[in-house]
Amino acid sequence: MKTFVNKITNQIQIIAGKYSKNLDTINEINQKIKAQAKIYYEKYKENKKIFKKERKVLKEKNKQLNLDTNKNIEQNDKLKTQYDELKNELSYFKSQLGIKDESFKKGKLAYNSFKNRWGHTDDG
Repeated sequence: MKTFVNKITNQIQIIAGKYSKNLDTINEINQKIKAQAKIYYEKYKENKKIFKKERKVLKEKNKQLNLDTNKNIEQNDKLKTQYDELKNELSYFKSQLGIKDESFKKGKLAYNSFKNRWGHTDDG
């Protein structure tokens, strides 16, 4: 019976040693995980700051782009209005002079052909 109790005691000591060793291993792993998590969290905070700065810059650029786009649209509308007015004036003067659109187009084509052939420019 003594040997049986000794064997059980030895087994309990072996199990307790393994349990203690496993607890130490688990604690080491836990410490490594905590350290790694802290590193990742610090990187996350840095990247979040960088992201916020870059997003702010992009929002500013987007805002400026929208302003520029709206300004260009307004300019295009003004130029279209001016173009339409000039076109109407040209049509009025052509009608006053008795020039039909077809003959005006042919004359313009002939003038451009002359310029291209002889190398003339409107500069003089």
